[in-house]
Formats: sequence, structure tokens, C-alpha cells
Amino acid sequence: MRNTLPLGTTVKCYDVAEALAGQYGTFKVTIPNGPTFVVTCKPNSSISNWEGGDYHNPQIFLITKIAEPVNTEGTPTLLTQTA
Repeated sequence: MRNTLPLGTTVKCYDVAEALAGQYGTFKVTIPNGPTFVVTCKPNSSISNWEGGDYHNPQIFLITKIAEPVNTEGTPTLLTQTA
């Protein structure tokens, strides 16, 4: 298990599942000019696939770590959309 993204750090990526693989904590995932999601990653859980756009016009996601985990028990990943 890894947890290398420091609190408050923002990264850009094309594949959220790949960027958050092995991470744990709470992350704000933003699609420029689109919705914002709050994703909670916990040990032994994963996101199977989350890519935006298409092959010729991929969508860039911005991921910011907004909280460290309070409880690191292995439970399913939670995905919620914020307004």
C-alpha cells in the first residue's frame, strides 16, 4: 500500500483510477468546466476505471488531496458528486 500524495497537493491526470491506485484519504476530483466529485479511497479498495473524453480528445482531471483517513479499515470506495 502506498500513500505518497501529500495533503493539499493537486495533480493533473487522464485516468483517475490510475492516479489514485494505492492511495488512501479523501480527494476532490474536478473536471475543468464540469462537475466536482469527492472520492474517499481506503486500503484494499480500488476504482476500476475512470477516464474522461475520448481517444482523440482526452479529458484532464484535477485531483487534490483534501483529507487524510481517520479510519484505514478496508471498506469500499465512496464516490459522491458535489454541486
